[in-house]
Order: sequence, then C-alpha cells, then structure tokens
Amino acid sequence: MEDLLIRTEEFDIDQILESGQAFRWSREGDTYTVLDSDRCVHIKRVPEGHLLFPILSESDLSYWRNYFDLDTDYSEVISELSEKDSILKESASEYKGIRILRQDRFQTLISFIISANNNIPRIRKIIDRICMSRGRQMDGFIAFPTPEELSSVSTEDYMSMGAGYRADYLSSTVSDINSGFDIDSLNEMSYEDAKKRLLTLKGIGPKVADCILLFAYHRTEAFPIDTWIKKVLEVLYGRKLMNRKETETFIAEHFGRYAGIAQQYLFCHARDHMR
Repeated sequence: MEDLLIRTEEFDIDQILESGQAFRWSREGDTYTVLDSDRCVHIKRVPEGHLLFPILSESDLSYWRNYFDLDTDYSEVISELSEKDSILKESASEYKGIRILRQDRFQTLISFIISANNNIPRIRKIIDRICMSRGRQMDGFIAFPTPEELSSVSTEDYMSMGAGYRADYLSSTVSDINSGFDIDSLNEMSYEDAKKRLLTLKGIGPKVADCILLFAYHRTEAFPIDTWIKKVLEVLYGRKLMNRKETETFIAEHFGRYAGIAQQYLFCHARDHMR
C-alpha cells in the first residue's frame, strides 16, 4: 500500500486543524497526530511542499481521504464564493488551504456540546479525560468512547472531568442516543429537519447544531454563528443580529450552498485580523 502524498499549496494542515473544527490532534515538530473515533494518523511534513500520510491499508486510505475531504474541488468552491463580495474573496484567498472535515458523528456531537462557552485548551482536556475514562486502548492511542461505553458515566463523573454545567447535557444526550436517538438518520434528512432534530437534545442550541452538521455531516449550508462571526456580520457586513429569521435569510441568500465553507474563511479572518 503506497503512502498518500498531498501538496501543501492546496491543503494547509495548520489552517485546517487550527480553524476550530476538531479537538483531538497534536503537533510535534513536523509531525501531526490526528485522532477520529478509533482511528489515528501521523501526518509528516516532508520536503518540496508536501505532506505525507503513512497509509497501512485500503480502509485507512478511504477513511482519511474522506475525513480530510480530499475529493472535493475547493478551487471551484473558492471561485464561486469569491464572486460574492470583496471581504469573502480576500478571506478565501488567505485561507484557501482549509477543508471542511468529515468527522465521526458521535465524537463531534459530544465535542461541540463541551465547546459551548468554553475555550479550546479546556475543551481538549475534558475530551481527553472522557477518552481516558472509557475509551478503548488502541495501538499507541485511546479511541473516543462509543455511546454504549459512556452509558455508565454519570453527571457527577462528567463534573469531575471538568465539564461544569455541561455535565448534565452530556449524560442526558448519551442516554437519549442509547435509548434510540439515531444520529445516523440525520444524514438522510434535509438540513432544516436535521437541525430541528438536533435541537431536541439537551445542551444543543443553534450554533452547536450547525457545528455538528457542518463538521460531521458536511452540510455546507450550515453557518455557525459564534462571537467572531457575529463581529464579521455586524462590522464587515453591517448586519445587526436582532432578528434570527432575517439573519438566516441573509446568510442563505448571500453565501448560498457553500455558506459553511464561507464561515470558516470568515471565522479565521476575524480571529486573525479583528482582535
């Protein structure tokens, strides 16, 4: 099985991993370790502007090609978004190496419940504690626990892991999933219906629901609105977020089918230039 070699001019691993999509990753020198569910890959930066993905099997190749969305032509996406307005054109050009990850659905759902009103170092620590508590020991790493493996974890247990008020949300959501809430069925629904269904779970509001739909289900219509995006919409687009329906209409009409990818470009632009 040949290793996978990716040109860095069209795939920026730093931009991708630092864009707030994923939390189970680390970097040591020129090697990036990425964990998803019960999978692990060590990506190496090698000479001549390439990234090397050591691939052991056809299954690994298929999994990580899908995870990093390698079969989507982002030049076409950027071309379409660049015609929307000058702000987006500049942002897309600067962060053109970003791709929308296709992550494990359960891991993403739990991770973004934890992310609410939280910072990335704390989010990562809580996720690590959950994994160490119930995750299976794999070859050199710990897998993210399944809903069944988390079934015995109580609200108090999540509190002891540092989840705070989110502890109740986590235990309630895991219980709902183990009782029949089918997260895979969301993939068959329209974006609007899938979002409504997610909102029935405790601890999932509109922003978290959009993050889950964008980063696990690749619903590129989803446009998570956090502090940075609020600033972008208000300062750069002159949109006061007083009426959610009007805001949603503007997003759908202005950004279109790639709204979620536009959100990533704009999020990184705001984070790096609007402090």
